Amino acid sequence: MTNYFGEGEAMIVDTGLERPSGIACHPIKGYLFWTELGNLNPARIERSSMSGTNRVTIVTGVSEPRSIAVDTIANRIYWTDNSAADNKIESSDLNGDNRRTEVSEPTSDSVFDSISVDEDYIFVSMFTSSKDVIRYYKKTTPIELFVEYKLDSEVHVLDLCVTGYDIQPKPATLPCDGNTCGDFCVSAAEGKQECVCRENYFLHPNGTCSIDWNFLHPPLCIIGRTHAMSIFDPTLLHYDLEYKQQYIHDFLSGERIITAVTSDIYSNMLFFAEENRKSIYVIKMEDGQIPLSIRSNISRVDGMAVDWVSLNVYWVDYDQNQLLSTSYDGKFTKVLFDDVTKSRAIAVDPSARLIFWTEETFPTKLVSCNLEGTNRHDVMNTRLQSPSGIALDYAHKRVYIVDNKRIYFTNYDGTEQEILGASMYPAKDVTIFQDFLIIAESYEPELGLVEAIHKISGDHEGLMYLNTSVYAIDTVDESTQPMVDEESTGNSSTAGISSTVFVAVGAFIIVIIIIIILLFIRRWIRSKKDQGAEEPFSSGNTCATHGIDGQINHIEGLTSELKSDAPVSTVVYSINQTIEENINTNPAHQFNNPNTIAFYPISEPHKFTNSSGFAPNVLFDYRPPPYAPPEDPGSICPSAPPL
Repeated sequence: MTNYFGEGEAMIVDTGLERPSGIACHPIKGYLFWTELGNLNPARIERSSMSGTNRVTIVTGVSEPRSIAVDTIANRIYWTDNSAADNKIESSDLNGDNRRTEVSEPTSDSVFDSISVDEDYIFVSMFTSSKDVIRYYKKTTPIELFVEYKLDSEVHVLDLCVTGYDIQPKPATLPCDGNTCGDFCVSAAEGKQECVCRENYFLHPNGTCSIDWNFLHPPLCIIGRTHAMSIFDPTLLHYDLEYKQQYIHDFLSGERIITAVTSDIYSNMLFFAEENRKSIYVIKMEDGQIPLSIRSNISRVDGMAVDWVSLNVYWVDYDQNQLLSTSYDGKFTKVLFDDVTKSRAIAVDPSARLIFWTEETFPTKLVSCNLEGTNRHDVMNTRLQSPSGIALDYAHKRVYIVDNKRIYFTNYDGTEQEILGASMYPAKDVTIFQDFLIIAESYEPELGLVEAIHKISGDHEGLMYLNTSVYAIDTVDESTQPMVDEESTGNSSTAGISSTVFVAVGAFIIVIIIIIILLFIRRWIRSKKDQGAEEPFSSGNTCATHGIDGQINHIEGLTSELKSDAPVSTVVYSINQTIEENINTNPAHQFNNPNTIAFYPISEPHKFTNSSGFAPNVLFDYRPPPYAPPEDPGSICPSAPPL
């Protein structure tokens, strides 16, 4: 259902239907009636409240009840029923009782189709093999045909409705006068009212409505279009269906023009830009949430992207020539560049720590920089004319660009640039799901479509037409937002971590080699002693062996200390930004790259000083205290200096 102005839709009955055909209502009694032609179950007539509740079957034993009408004066329902034997018009009271046949005639080449009533007559349309016919029957003597109109062969009656003040009486007091319903108000029994929410909205006890996020089950495509933000399953594009738009669900509607959209599946957050309100909003994809503005006074925002690791959102402002970022709560906003010329698209790869965006300079180009805004450089500065959307293939490090009808791709460093193919109509935005590019397109000023194109072959794999313009598209699925620790090797995001690990491993290997060499020297010296040979490094002075043995023992002692159960403190370098309580983030990505964890024993460090008496110019260069070998009472030599 919807209101007279088409402001939103509410699904009031969506189960147990096979082939519903006719529908009618009795607003004064608060009843809704419909006919069901059946398939696996028999044909029947059902009734519910105007809100779709209290559903009950009131008429059975029918063959093909195509249409139904309500007599609000006499409180009766009328319907048509065609069978192999005869064509009939029947009626009953509002409960299906007091049933009677009004008209019956043998089946011929004509059948009863639509029906309507007023206070005196029954109106019915019939179609034949040659011409459509409209008939009138008097209620008092329906067995006699009162009037018959034969229409021209070019005229076909699809439905029939008779209206007037007498057949649509209006109560003195309307049930919905002064209602507090958030979306729709419908009349109910005994002059009462019921509140009904739009599809995918949740009804609160006070009659207000808020988004019901329980229907969100990734994968999903989110599209921003005129008057609504909508979702659909991306696999819908591959189905062979005639009217796919019926499977699109609006969850933010009204006087909105949504020009950019992006999401974080881990934090369950959705961000979008509104052209008419000149603001950027965030909404948590949970029950009872409402959009909150995190940035106002924007100009024209056609491109947005999120860093789902550091919890920042990025966007480009076309008219103000800026690239900006802010935290998810909008408290920490930063202008990265204020010389970004006419940009309409942006994308972020948190694992590679890269931002990509377009600029309509001369020539038009694809630009990249690090997340911090450094190392800005052109990736692609040929071929492009007016790019409107970019999407990243994180696994293969590719950037896909839609430019009017053309589709390009390049790798991250721009060394490989190719034309993939073309879309059917001018593209507005693009996203990726699995092996397909999903492109939002415009084929008339107020009409749009969504198309799936294979990202390797460029083959057209499916499309869906929309009855409104579409401006932005994004995919909600974990496959489109890989975490850093899942596939982070070989890219710039882990260069610092990798080099640190290599240095640490190299230093450890050097220490092990030194220990092995010293142990070998110690064993060699002992073997020489046993043979009565002169010890190395001593020149006949037996005191020198104390120094070597002592250093070895000291190193072994340090090694055993590190392996002991000494208390250990942990230092974790993580994101230095406060995460608000109202943002339910996944702990797995509440960190900033690199995520370094350092372990060391708790002890008092001893600062190293060189022989000149001053501290060397090395930061954090701490060494254990020098080894002092024990004095040998039987020796006349001074203690050997440490190595």
